[in-house]
Amino acid sequence: MIDLEKIASVYGERILFSGPKHTINYQSFHELVEAKRGDIRGQPVTALNLLTLDWSPDSFADLLARFLERQSILLGSEFPETGLDAFEAQGPLFILKTGGTTGEPRHVVHSVETFLSPYSLQDRQPSRLLVLFAPDHIAGIDAFFQALHRGGTLVIPPDMSPGAIVASIMEEKVEVLPATPTFLQFLLLSGELEGLDCSSVTTIPHGAEPMPPTLRQRLMKVFPNARLLQRFGMTELGALPVRPDPDYPEAMFLDEGAYQWKVVEGELQICSPTRMLGSLEDGPVEQGSEWHATGDLAEETPNGSIRVLGRREAMINIGGTKIIPELVESMILEQDGVLDAAAHAVPNPLTGQALCARVIFEGEPDPHGLMKSLRRVAREKGLSLAHVPTRIEAVGELHSTGVGKRLRTQGKA
Repeated sequence: MIDLEKIASVYGERILFSGPKHTINYQSFHELVEAKRGDIRGQPVTALNLLTLDWSPDSFADLLARFLERQSILLGSEFPETGLDAFEAQGPLFILKTGGTTGEPRHVVHSVETFLSPYSLQDRQPSRLLVLFAPDHIAGIDAFFQALHRGGTLVIPPDMSPGAIVASIMEEKVEVLPATPTFLQFLLLSGELEGLDCSSVTTIPHGAEPMPPTLRQRLMKVFPNARLLQRFGMTELGALPVRPDPDYPEAMFLDEGAYQWKVVEGELQICSPTRMLGSLEDGPVEQGSEWHATGDLAEETPNGSIRVLGRREAMINIGGTKIIPELVESMILEQDGVLDAAAHAVPNPLTGQALCARVIFEGEPDPHGLMKSLRRVAREKGLSLAHVPTRIEAVGELHSTGVGKRLRTQGKA
């Protein structure tokens, strides 16, 4: 469990939250949590408390107070109707709702003590971290607990507009910029970073989806002092300890101590001590079943590291040929005159599905010329022509989900 008193004694006057609305140091945050503990102490620990997080000291103080008083917490906007009784003997519980990006949302159930077990006080160089993930998403929760245990400062932008984010980076001299590749692409395309000195940024942790090589190259030009680090986490498993592969920047090594991984029929499976107890919809996980099928398509590099390719549920099937949208998007982004792209499927009476793409062009759109280039690239890479979109739509913008992942439009042929 978190030793907040020790954390406060070590970091004391150092700023934990920094933003236009909320600025508070570690000692004051500790006092805030203790005051909230006093308010709730004596309440039944069996009660399930509904919390809605935002990026404020008060909100996260509520969360820590409940944790320290060994109370069960559900993050979200409403209580589920059934399923809790199967886990009540394993409390206190921490229940998070998945985003439902590729399926129906689930209420994932964790043991509070197991969920918090990876976090411990660490003697690290303090850093200023800009928070761009939702506070109730696994990446946002991990960012908070990592900063808390390392003496870091969470920089809260006034809003999520590109201008406000860039202003926070410059004014606060942000050093760590964690985000999804989709959000980083959005930030670059906004034009707000052009001509600015972004040398304060030393680390860009990214995850949730693959990083296109062309985007990596663009980011390294804008952030010349930054290392781009692949991260991996799931609501069902928590945030996992990974390290980069120096030879394959898009790949990662998983900590080989308490964690294990394997690729079965192209899908990444992970054995983790922080695995969920189960979900309210599906019940407890099967006893004796230690491996969790992540739903991520993956492959092993020659170094033995893991390269995540995309989500299994997002795979497109064209007459029996399986297409990974991220691979198609990466091919498109490699072509001259392209700024961003999203591949998606539409129904087709002959092949079941057809491949289409929405593309942001730089300058005059040329969908026909792009398709011609992609046919050549597919042949050079030894890929079937099924990897070439049959229709390319020029658009002015692309969209993302609430947690910053690529939103792929699907429609009718």
